[in-house]
Amino acid sequence: MTTLIRTHAPLLHPTFQTTTLLLGLTLLTISIRALLNPHTFAANFGIPLPENPTSENKPPASKNPTSENKNPTSENKNPATAYITLLAVREAALAIALLALLGLGEERAVSVLVVVLGAVVGAGDSVVAGRWGRKGSWGGHAGPGVMLVGVGIVGGVLSWGL
Repeated sequence: MTTLIRTHAPLLHPTFQTTTLLLGLTLLTISIRALLNPHTFAANFGIPLPENPTSENKPPASKNPTSENKNPTSENKNPATAYITLLAVREAALAIALLALLGLGEERAVSVLVVVLGAVVGAGDSVVAGRWGRKGSWGGHAGPGVMLVGVGIVGGVLSWGL
């Protein structure tokens, strides 16, 4: 396999760079979309958020209301939305790191990051979507995960010269 990759390096190297650039831009776009509309993001992921938090998710009422508790909208916030926002910020950080490493020419680091994203995040997203999401939504995460592992391996062979 490494011989095949090295033989086609003139074609595969720009393909690796373009694919990882598109991955970074896609991750950044996904994180921005999740920040702007967490409910749509969650539904597209395969695990729709409830529109209104249940009474179990609401913070306990305080006997001495503060100005924070007097805000009528604070009672209507869905805590699950906060988790989507946290996820989006972390996704943006990964995207920026990937794009920065690619821009700096650190292709070894990029290939490792892409393999980890494909294997760990792809597997984790698949398990979570399969367990709590719509039926069959796990496949939308497993396929890209496997493809990213392949892209990372190709990048590793190209940059390490294995």
